[in-house]
Amino acid sequence: MADYVLIVDDDMSVRQVLSDMIAILGRKVQTARDGEEALEKIQMSHPVLVLLDIMMPKLDGFGVLARLRANPSTRHIPVIVITGVGSDQIDMLRLPGVMDVIQKGAFSISGLKVLIDKALGEAAPPHAGAAGPPQSA
Repeated sequence: MADYVLIVDDDMSVRQVLSDMIAILGRKVQTARDGEEALEKIQMSHPVLVLLDIMMPKLDGFGVLARLRANPSTRHIPVIVITGVGSDQIDMLRLPGVMDVIQKGAFSISGLKVLIDKALGEAAPPHAGAAGPPQSA
């Protein structure tokens, strides 16, 4: 499955809510319960984006991120950290390749769309009637 978003979280309800939201946004989704499963899926087919929980069994989000960044074929994959821990978002954004941080339970479809579009470099089209470059006479 190409061109998909991978959701990595040990909480089944979080995986389900995020999967449903991303599907509504018209994106393909895969999920993983822990870091080891995530890395297996990433090796089989690189996602366009990873939504990554930090606190998980087997291999936590820090370990997944370190392995992604150490591998030349996966270091380009953007990551949005999902956390329920009251961590400092600024510190999380300093992690290599982290595009943004969202708190569990504090996301909406519109907010998630903005984050995904930003992470994938998909800027919204300019507003109709917006001023273009100056015209020469």
